Parts: sequence; structure tokens; C-alpha cells
Amino acid sequence: MGGLDNRGIAYYGLLMNVRFTVSARRHDVSLRDAAAALAGAVVTVTALDGEDDKWLALGFDTAGRLLELVGYDLDGGAVLVVHAMKCRASYYRLITGGDSK
Repeated sequence: MGGLDNRGIAYYGLLMNVRFTVSARRHDVSLRDAAAALAGAVVTVTALDGEDDKWLALGFDTAGRLLELVGYDLDGGAVLVVHAMKCRASYYRLITGGDSK
């Protein structure tokens, strides 16, 4: 899964034990922006790809961009984010309830 950045991130007074793989930074999303999107996620899909501990979250970063994050729940309430990028059109339907076209 690549290297880990094992920082707990405090964001807007909410302490989150969030870890990021190196691959989560591939799309130039900062840790701060990913944490903001995760903390304020507007949509969360659990059991992604049939894996009970894998999830997708959609949330807004500090600049108001909609991000998609994929991660795993870890022991002790921590989460591991393995993917973070600007939300692709195919996921907009999760927010709007309509077609992504």
C-alpha cells in the first residue's frame, strides 16, 4: 500500500486519527484539504467493492472543491486514506441523486 504519513490531523477542533498512503497524495491534494473533505463528508459509501472496512467519501476541501476519498477503517478508530482527488463526474449522482451526465 505504499508508505504512510502517520500524522493525526486536527481540523476545526475535530481530532481525527487519519493516516495517508503515499498514493493518496498522487493527485496533488494536500493533507489539510483531504482532512477537511473527510471531516465534512456529505456522502459516505461503506462496504465499497464488497470490503466491509473500505469506504468512499465525498466532501469539500478548504477551497470548496468537491473531493473523492477512498480509505479503510483501522483498529482503534483510525482511518487510512489511500486515494484523494477532485471528484469525478461519475460520483456526482451520489450527491444529486440523478444522472452524472
